[in-house]
Amino acid sequence: MRYISKNQFVLFTILVLFILSFQLKAQDKVKDKLSSIKGDVSKITIVAGGEETIFEGKEAVELFKKLKQEEINLNSFRKKMMMTLPGL
Repeated sequence: MRYISKNQFVLFTILVLFILSFQLKAQDKVKDKLSSIKGDVSKITIVAGGEETIFEGKEAVELFKKLKQEEINLNSFRKKMMMTLPGL
């Protein structure tokens, strides 16, 4: 069985923290976009695989609520990470 050296462990840890910091910054962009939406949501369009899926009315409102809830969950995760990994 091969063991990793202390230098390899430190390098791996730094790499993981670097990747996490980019992920957290991407989450900030999503948060900013969701926070900038004002008024009532009436329509959400998603394009995937070249096809459009449209959510309107109550479906759009429900989907938007779920997106906002996911934003809250991401913020909670980030706060936990910030306490665990200071400096991010």
